Amino acid sequence: KLHSKLLMRNVAAVLVLALLVALTTAERVHITHVTANSHLNTPAGWSKLGEADAEHPLKLTFALKQSNIEKLESLFWERSHPASDTFGQWLSLDEIADLVQPTAATVNTVTQFLKSYGVEGQLSLSKDFLTVVVPVEIASQLMETEFHLFQHTDGRQHVTTVQRYSVPEEVASVIDFVTGLSGFPEISPKYFVPESADAAQAAFPVTPQVLRQRYNISTTNFGQNETNSQSVAEFQSQYYSPTDLKKFYSSYWPQNPNYDVTKVVGSNDPSNPGGEASLDIQFIKGVAPSAKTWFWSNPAFDFFSDLTAWINQMNSEPNNPWVHSISYGDQGALTKPASDYQTRFDTEMKKLGLRGVSIIFASGDSGTGCEACLYFSPSFPATAPSITSVGATRFLNNAIGEEAAVESFGSGGGFSYHFAIPSYQADDVSGYFSSGVTLPASRYYTTTGRGTPDVSALGIGFQVLVDGALESIGGTSASAPTFAGVITLINNERLNAGKTTLGFLNPFLYDLRKSNEMAFFDVVVGENQSGCCGWTGFNCYKGWDPVTGLGTPNYPQILAAAMKLP
Repeated sequence: KLHSKLLMRNVAAVLVLALLVALTTAERVHITHVTANSHLNTPAGWSKLGEADAEHPLKLTFALKQSNIEKLESLFWERSHPASDTFGQWLSLDEIADLVQPTAATVNTVTQFLKSYGVEGQLSLSKDFLTVVVPVEIASQLMETEFHLFQHTDGRQHVTTVQRYSVPEEVASVIDFVTGLSGFPEISPKYFVPESADAAQAAFPVTPQVLRQRYNISTTNFGQNETNSQSVAEFQSQYYSPTDLKKFYSSYWPQNPNYDVTKVVGSNDPSNPGGEASLDIQFIKGVAPSAKTWFWSNPAFDFFSDLTAWINQMNSEPNNPWVHSISYGDQGALTKPASDYQTRFDTEMKKLGLRGVSIIFASGDSGTGCEACLYFSPSFPATAPSITSVGATRFLNNAIGEEAAVESFGSGGGFSYHFAIPSYQADDVSGYFSSGVTLPASRYYTTTGRGTPDVSALGIGFQVLVDGALESIGGTSASAPTFAGVITLINNERLNAGKTTLGFLNPFLYDLRKSNEMAFFDVVVGENQSGCCGWTGFNCYKGWDPVTGLGTPNYPQILAAAMKLP
């Protein structure tokens, strides 16, 4: 028996050694899972200084191919649909991890590849992401590429590669993508700031009380259920100031002392508040001031690497907040991630939705978007079918009342070239195209893709404190936390009644619009021209449109319908 055990151990050791040799000598495959061809380009304002320091640390994340995706999809759609007997029967992080975890062979292939370079990886709690922190020298060997130090004209420095990278064929076949290698931080803000004081004064000043009045929000619901929660996610080194937040509360919610952020995930630099982060945290809490609120912040690598880090963090947090607002995205066709990344991102959002979490993204501030005067380019991740996308409106007559599409910038909207029309909006998209509304030239867009936005909210004139100074800020960046706060308040009432949270919202919202037109304030005035090449944009129209979606929320009507659900 002893000889038998020794023999088995020797055979196992030989097999592992053979695998390591195979992985280090195997034919390599160039992978472009994340950034397609854009990682070969150096954006304007950046210049190469030279080779990166060999010891500079890089955080790489390998997205391992998952199992049982069809089962996950089936459960997601079934439990998110208001007509289903299993609506709201959400799963835990562990249950979802067990459902989609990669095969042992997949995990072994990637871990052995890393070990062949002396690297140990860390699996997420969801078991489908593997993260390593390695010096540039090792990363160059792992991915067969070169890293350089770049500097922006504003002095910011960044280490990245602008070359192709590769892994052995066996590894490429068991991963969806790798992040942390390429791309550059965004420098310009994602929110809209009026170019002049006159323009700022022209926008009706929006405060939490204005939003509550316009959307008929209860005067007694502040989101105070102990289990209720919400969150904003920030990228590109955006931080908030607790001092600003406290002052904001003293101005608009003096009777509500709960101004503290419940938890910061990542880092926050209170001495360097940004307009985006300040807008997001002040107005999600402005709408739902008593709800426990988290602030997620990731460092300024390229956006999609940081977005992956956020997903990985969410996958490792058993008790995520129930509602998340994200005011970031990309409307450039050449800078969006490749199809593998977009598909996997949508799967990750389905995992969150199946846990009862609502994910809300801004739809973008560039209208239809425009790529090289060839075709429209809607924002991603707003085009993912498993999230709720929010466009922007303004007061039509510069007073609280009827709304129109924003004019100062374009409310992001259009049709995805990657994702097909989901069933929940198929009738609405078809109805828009057959309505007789004036359309842009058909060669600029597809009619078969997922349409955005889903809904909208006010998005201009928001009064935000940034480092002690009051600024008038706009953008779908304002609309997303506003709508998120409304959903938090609706969750609050469901939790008070012993019900589950709403989770993925879209099947409920689109079905509700069909049965009750009063649930949304329809927006029929305006369009979303991108300003590119003189093209016209899409026009608003009765019902759903690719400018303002289903319209803006009428809180009592949506709440009444939500309370009828199981």
